Parts: sequence; C-alpha cells; structure tokens
Amino acid sequence: MLVKPTFEAVYYIAQRMRAIDQLEVFSLRWSDSREALTAAVMQRSSLAWIAAAADGEPVYACGVIPERPGVWSLWGFSTDRWPEVMRQVSKMILRDFPRLHDEWHRIDVITLAEKIDGHKWLRRLGAVETCDLVGYGRHGEDYKMFTWR
Repeated sequence: MLVKPTFEAVYYIAQRMRAIDQLEVFSLRWSDSREALTAAVMQRSSLAWIAAAADGEPVYACGVIPERPGVWSLWGFSTDRWPEVMRQVSKMILRDFPRLHDEWHRIDVITLAEKIDGHKWLRRLGAVETCDLVGYGRHGEDYKMFTWR
C-alpha cells in the first residue's frame, strides 16, 4: 500500500532505517538527526510516498524533488522490511514516472557506491549509471549517480 507521508510515518522509518541506508543518507547530511531528516522530507518533498507492509507498518519513504527546471532527484530509505514492498515501489516508479514526463527530462539518484543491490534495482527500473562521485560524502564516502532520461 502506497500512501502520502505523514511526519509520524517518515520518522518511524527513519528510526528503523537499514544500516546501509543510514550510511547513505546521513553521509550526505550535516547531522545524523532523524528528526531533522524527517522535517526536511516533509518540507521539501511535495511528491512523496510511504510504502507500507501488508500489516500496515511503514517500511519505505521515497519521493522526488524538483532541483531545477526539468531535473528532479529521487530519494528513498527503508527499514529491514524493504523486500516486502520493493515490488509495489517498483511498479509505482514504472507506472508514475512516465506519466510525469511532461514535467521532467531527467531524474537523478545519488547512491552509496557500495550499495550494489540498490544499483541492480535501479538498473532493472531503467536507470543508467552516469558517473562516480568520489569522496562525495561527509567523511569521504564514494557515491554513484544513476539517471533516467
């Protein structure tokens, strides 16, 4: 089930984030504050969703942010229950991104270089690896950029 985010649902996921997502997300932020992350998500993401497991538990927060005319950024983070909602999130991306195509000509995803499973998923969804971002994180972590065009 995909629903609009609430502060409570985003914060719930932020408190229970997978370790790899914690490293990926917080290495690109000024602090590791889950409250600040949740507030930023609620403030900046007008196009955002929460994927819930069959029992209703919030599992994955994601969205797109218009960065400049025609260029958007996709973001997301999840709990360890991600495999339970991956299919519904994939379907949403494949269904909704093309419908929104009049508003964008490029969507970028910046992802931790070591997040190999995430890269495979992005490729299956049609994203193309466009560059390495060496030393891009707060403590020198390496990232990759994937793009839909």
